[in-house]
Amino acid sequence: MRSFCIFAPLLLITSLLAACAQLPNADLQTPTQARYYQVRIPAADGTLLTATVYQPALPVGASAPLIVHTHAYAGWRMTSPDGFYSRVMISGQAALAAWHAGYWVISYDQRGWGQSGGRVMLMDPDYEVRDVSRVIDWALAHLPTIQGGVQHPRIGMIGESYGGAVQLLASARDRRISAIVPIATWYDLSHDLAPEGIVKTTWLGVLGVTGELMSHGDAGILLHDPYLGMIGGHLSSAASDALYRRSPARDCLQGHPPQADALLIQGLRDSLFPLDDAMAMRECILNAHHDAQLIALQGGHMLFWPLQVHAGMPLFHTDKKIACLHPARDLSTSILAWWDHKLRDRPDTLKLPPLCINLGGGQGLALSGPPRLSPFVELPHGSLRPLLSGRFDGFSQAMLRLSDALRPAAAPLKAATGGLGRALFLPLPPVAQNSALLGSAGIDIELTSDHADLDTPVFVALGRRRHGHRSYRVLSDQWTPLPGLGHWQLQLPSVSAVLQAGDQLGLVVRGFSGQYLGQGAWTLSSVDLVARLALPQPFPYP
Repeated sequence: MRSFCIFAPLLLITSLLAACAQLPNADLQTPTQARYYQVRIPAADGTLLTATVYQPALPVGASAPLIVHTHAYAGWRMTSPDGFYSRVMISGQAALAAWHAGYWVISYDQRGWGQSGGRVMLMDPDYEVRDVSRVIDWALAHLPTIQGGVQHPRIGMIGESYGGAVQLLASARDRRISAIVPIATWYDLSHDLAPEGIVKTTWLGVLGVTGELMSHGDAGILLHDPYLGMIGGHLSSAASDALYRRSPARDCLQGHPPQADALLIQGLRDSLFPLDDAMAMRECILNAHHDAQLIALQGGHMLFWPLQVHAGMPLFHTDKKIACLHPARDLSTSILAWWDHKLRDRPDTLKLPPLCINLGGGQGLALSGPPRLSPFVELPHGSLRPLLSGRFDGFSQAMLRLSDALRPAAAPLKAATGGLGRALFLPLPPVAQNSALLGSAGIDIELTSDHADLDTPVFVALGRRRHGHRSYRVLSDQWTPLPGLGHWQLQLPSVSAVLQAGDQLGLVVRGFSGQYLGQGAWTLSSVDLVARLALPQPFPYP
């Protein structure tokens, strides 16, 4: 005890000197040098958040905007210019480009992740969201050359998924945030994790395991009540309410939308948070009289093969180019140009359309607004006999191609059947000309069965069959669950496709989806269906 008392003052002095050594030069009469360093920022409840501060090179008397970078679920901060986020993730690449262009950048580990303390609270407004304001408070107190100062600071944010939601939620509560770039994030988390009340068990398993492995001091919060039952496919009212409380949809509907301009970036093949989330968020922000532009990419959250055909890093993929502009532009430098316009009042060199769509293969589409729906069209009657599903989508597609190869071609029928692992494809008439499809289709469908108590989910998707082919492909990997028998009217997730004259669009129906492992049909019962489909109006496209 005596030795501790002797050395305690020395330890205190040493700690203070170390803390001071971390802070940038506060003398406005000397230029700042580009460098980065680590700090600890206290949250409102005392939790210490670890952050990396990127100090820009600034001449004497100059100031610069601040960009706050946030990471994805089970992720960590941008620890250095050569780290994982800087090299691989588009949010880190854009933040690094901002630093090189003279912005202040703070990248921090959200509570429960990386080197920050605390427990993961799954984007609780009282914790993770409030932490953003504490990071900003610290920055304004310790970084004296932030443009606009304490009264009118120029502050932007960027992050994907988990780090995208925190921007939307924080900017609804902290007006100091003025230019956000949410990437591949949610609007209503309750609906995204359990559309029509059917839990995306595959994604819940992935999130639960990664949360268990990557968090510290506590297991992944999805393995705790009230969320634990979702792993088994059950969405309780308590879980639904908790997820909705963590959603921008709640803020929008309660009249507390984000108070920042937004560059929304979302993936069309994102099987966790589809494009419709960004479309709804865009409408919310526009209704609040702020600017909202949307870039739709072909990537996003994507499951492993054979559940999805993957084209990037495990579980996440982001296009590197914006194809709606001619010539195509690099995404990270385009984000920087948008920040320059919003935070530095520079001319808008990006000139994005309201909706910028990557169609894949280097093709893009510039739109002024969402497409309208065409009138409903009656589909051929269909049946799944029996409803017993295959184990994997990839396996079932392979079996379908094999059966098509062994079966002679037949004329189109007024009724079609599927089952025993085979999906059912109910086609519309062929398209008349080359065109591009984007948007959400409306469906009016009635499911009946001889077994009136059948409560097995049925999964539907929009599909395309190329002219001259018998096989088809589900567009943008977007499946929608129907809870069981009954009459259902709903919107399918938005998709995109480049169509050629003679191609056929149609409804794909099956008793299983790899995005909902454990939720599929394992029964010899049969289901009959009558359906109508309303497609988004196509755009002429060469």
